[in-house]
Amino acid sequence: MKIAEMLKLADDYWIHKPGGFRVRFQKRENGQWVTDYMPGLEDVPLDSDVVAWRSAWKMFQSSRPGEGELVNLTVVDDKDNPVRYYATGGFDVYNPREDIVAETLPEASAEEPAEIPKTVSEEQVEIDARGSEAQPSSEESDK
Repeated sequence: MKIAEMLKLADDYWIHKPGGFRVRFQKRENGQWVTDYMPGLEDVPLDSDVVAWRSAWKMFQSSRPGEGELVNLTVVDDKDNPVRYYATGGFDVYNPREDIVAETLPEASAEEPAEIPKTVSEEQVEIDARGSEAQPSSEESDK
């Protein structure tokens, strides 16, 4: 096998690192649910999935019912594919709401197995609100 053939083979089947990460969520605008991203699609994505998951958790904690409510918060890569939560290995979703009708969400890539997103229980929310090892405060994470 020639080097060029080996490189082509490796490139075809190698797992590529995502170009960045975003938090995808739905919110109410003018009485309708719309899908939005943080950072926005026109902005530079986050470099780390850990930072993206931490941001999703903080957004979930600050969400309030009504026009300020954020639902179905999850982390996606630069191709809008769901990213596994580093702590559980699952495709987690904060504040899941299946009854939301918003613009069509992209499907997960064919490479990822189809899984039902793991929801966050009220018990986990209470534990995280009190502070836990899984979600340290920003002061603790700076250490």
